[in-house]
Amino acid sequence: MQLRKRRGSAPSTADPVQALNQTWSKYAREWADRPDLNLGTQVLGEEWGGPEFAARIIHEVAAPYLGDVDVLELGCGGGKFSAHLRERTRHLTCADISSDMLARTRAHVGEGPDVRYLQLTGRNFNDVADASIDFIYSYDVLLHLQPQNVFSYLLDARRILRPGGVILIHAINLASPGGSYHFEVQFVQDTWSRPFDDPHRLGHIYYMSEDQLGALAQLGRYSMHQVVKDWPAADDPMWPVTSGRDIFGFLRREPSLKEVEGVRVVKTPDERLFALADGRRREFKMREIFDQAGYTDADLEPIDAGELDAIPEDQPVSRWEL
Repeated sequence: MQLRKRRGSAPSTADPVQALNQTWSKYAREWADRPDLNLGTQVLGEEWGGPEFAARIIHEVAAPYLGDVDVLELGCGGGKFSAHLRERTRHLTCADISSDMLARTRAHVGEGPDVRYLQLTGRNFNDVADASIDFIYSYDVLLHLQPQNVFSYLLDARRILRPGGVILIHAINLASPGGSYHFEVQFVQDTWSRPFDDPHRLGHIYYMSEDQLGALAQLGRYSMHQVVKDWPAADDPMWPVTSGRDIFGFLRREPSLKEVEGVRVVKTPDERLFALADGRRREFKMREIFDQAGYTDADLEPIDAGELDAIPEDQPVSRWEL
């Protein structure tokens, strides 16, 4: 098989976030009138996987995190998941970067005191109140974003999630046979080097695997509460939809240092700074992180090396958790 490179593309002026907004808004506006997009389905998004696929993800994968809770759907698209989520939550916020997509969702899901529609900036959860959400659901959305953009959402999710709240990160697992095949197809199609607003880049994927999800979680101060990478099973009628390439990471928000009771901040004879919390020691790798946490030298207690070494070590204090 020969790989052919695209040549002579026009330079792009759109940044990644602007391009996503423009691309998916155009898709939403044209979807109903283009059989090659809607494939005869009734709800935008059902052209991929069908209505049963969406229902089963909600009822089989996301169900443990639903119930009498407040949920935000990140990237609601045309609402194929939103309608199912609304039935299984106390309150649902349907959020998307595209106003055209939100209009599609609103038309499908309807109005009511238990549902809200919110246009996002593409970088964070603007206009969502602090500590107001229990679960953030997102399928087939964040995998279209650069890892740094995913991380920007993770950081702001810490703000809007209640203590113990969970965010779902769905990705295509590069370590799976289906994921590696999908990667090869996109490489041959040369989607990765096209401008962000090139229509041939539509659907471009940033791949992850379990260790990468874990690294993002740790950096953002989340624990990996659950990983699902075997749904649907290979003998399931739905399996051909994904060929086993999906991976779901359910990341639970860990408390910030300021939210942990009884924290001690200590200084060693060689001027290293640590926080002692929950029976573990966490180092401030940089003085600026110590300052950012709101501590001063007056808060520091001296500690000798022997006492410090007897305390189990945990990950360093992250600037992102404060």
